[in-house]
Amino acid sequence: MLLNILGAISNVNAKALEHTTLPMLFNSLPLCGPPRTAHAERAKIRNILASLTTLCLQPTLFETLVIRLSAKLDSICAPGRQQEHEVDAECDSAYAYDILTSLYGVLQQKIERGHADVPKYAETLGEPLFWLFIRGSTTPLHSSAGAQPLLTVTSDARVIKAAGKIITLLTRSLPSESVRLHLHLCLHRQLCAVTGDNWHW
Repeated sequence: MLLNILGAISNVNAKALEHTTLPMLFNSLPLCGPPRTAHAERAKIRNILASLTTLCLQPTLFETLVIRLSAKLDSICAPGRQQEHEVDAECDSAYAYDILTSLYGVLQQKIERGHADVPKYAETLGEPLFWLFIRGSTTPLHSSAGAQPLLTVTSDARVIKAAGKIITLLTRSLPSESVRLHLHLCLHRQLCAVTGDNWHW
């Protein structure tokens, strides 16, 4: 009931939530996935993400959601994080999956409601997600010499699929004449970042 009231407020006064309720919710999200046995904490995280999904449909609030959750993903997916901090990659993967699923859910609602701000996120959300997983796939980690690569968040099949659904949804939101150009520029930037060269097409 309270969530519905807050959702109604966001439709007429987004700033009121942006400076009150949303900071509290974002600050309640941890920097990494909770341990496997922390069932109550995992449930709390999912409830927070569900609340954000309901509240952050309006353009200004959705932009805040993308910025804050993207920062969480960048931290969780950082190469070497699991080794450096000795954390369970599967727990981080589950957390990343929940974040991506929440973003996908909000995007679906925005598209159904015909929100005009969705296409711009092909570049500001879709492309960074694409790069996040490309970067992860080009920096395999090993526990010791000759060992098999360690499981990382960006190598988890569930997480890759969840990110792929967002990228596909955003690409489909673009006008048809813009899709080829967007993909062309996206690939060009990734090649430049990987090789250090300025590719010309």
